[in-house]
Parts: sequence; structure tokens; C-alpha cells
Amino acid sequence: MADTMENVSVSLGEYDRELLQNQVQSGRFASRSEVVRAGLRLLDDYEHNQKLQRLRAEIAKGDADFEAGRYTEYDDVDTLINKITNKG
Repeated sequence: MADTMENVSVSLGEYDRELLQNQVQSGRFASRSEVVRAGLRLLDDYEHNQKLQRLRAEIAKGDADFEAGRYTEYDDVDTLINKITNKG
């Protein structure tokens, strides 16, 4: 990805405009663009964490199934691969 900046136009409500302005005026951010970029990073982190939570939940389900004896053993890898590919 190129390291270039591109102007993007967005429409904001009064609350959001005030929030942007307050963040800059308080000195926390140097510009409105920095505030928006910080918000996008938070959204990206949130989405990443949601994926991790879903994966952890699936791992926990798999662990519980294993502990309860709900699994199948295969004699060789070819049998397992055939089982997986034929499930479609």
C-alpha cells in the first residue's frame, strides 16, 4: 500500500463535529484527520478482537467435544482427507 494521503469527504452530525473539534482543541490531537485516523484504528482493533473471540469460542467448543469423547480417529491421513473433501 502506497504511503500517500488522499482527501475523503464525510458528512458528520453536530455531535461528531463537536467531538472532533474538542479533541483538537484539548491538544490531544493535532488535527481532525488525526482524530479520524485514531477512530479508524480503534474500529480495526475492535474488528480484529471480535474475530479472535469467535476463534477462541470455536476452540473452546472443540476442546469440550474432545474432552467429552466426541471425536473420530483415523488410521491414516488419506482417509481423513477423503472424508473432508467428500463432505463438500
